[in-house]
Amino acid sequence: MTRSALERYLLTLLHESGVQAGPRAGPLVAISRDYGAGAGVIAPLLAARIGVAFYDHAVIDGVIERIEGDPALMRELDESAPPGLISRLLHGYGNIPSSNEYAKALVELVLAIARQGGVILGRGVHLIASIPDMYRVYLRASPETCIARLAQRDSLDHQAAADRWHRIEADRRTYLKHHFGRTRDAFDDFDLVVNTDHVDTLERVVDIIVAGLHARQPHRLHT
Repeated sequence: MTRSALERYLLTLLHESGVQAGPRAGPLVAISRDYGAGAGVIAPLLAARIGVAFYDHAVIDGVIERIEGDPALMRELDESAPPGLISRLLHGYGNIPSSNEYAKALVELVLAIARQGGVILGRGVHLIASIPDMYRVYLRASPETCIARLAQRDSLDHQAAADRWHRIEADRRTYLKHHFGRTRDAFDDFDLVVNTDHVDTLERVVDIIVAGLHARQPHRLHT
């Protein structure tokens, strides 16, 4: 299988999971976030605004599970990549063991998505080095704001919301450390950092991200 054929096949797997491709090729945006910063609302709104598909962690992990369960496909991934490509991408930010099949499959999925553009939420995608023209965004908010939003959204008391916030934030840091050897605390890893504490609506954050994309990649936007 040629590399282009493999990437088309990976896109087919993504679309079989229910993701609809955008009407045309567009930018690739990786969004990292604090839990409760509003990314679950912002990311799909952004994808709709710029006309690309939206990929959340459930879609990405579901397709990777299918890839890992197919030894023949894993061999195709290993054999189709130019020599050293995946290693360079994986090791761009952290010391990733070559046996990390999840990370290798993740890189291949992102390379495939980059062919047509998309908004990818989470999974440490922003820490994959050297993906051409990826726009990396970090949505942050204070713990107090995040916890208050969780309490309101999910009808939780303050302590229950705080406990959930601390647990999920710890889980996310463990994931990033395990797969990439990093946390997301280095703001230099991002093209844009937005604090959502005081925005009047989360749609306003979409405006900010689109403005940043226009400044960085005007040739890839159709808005």
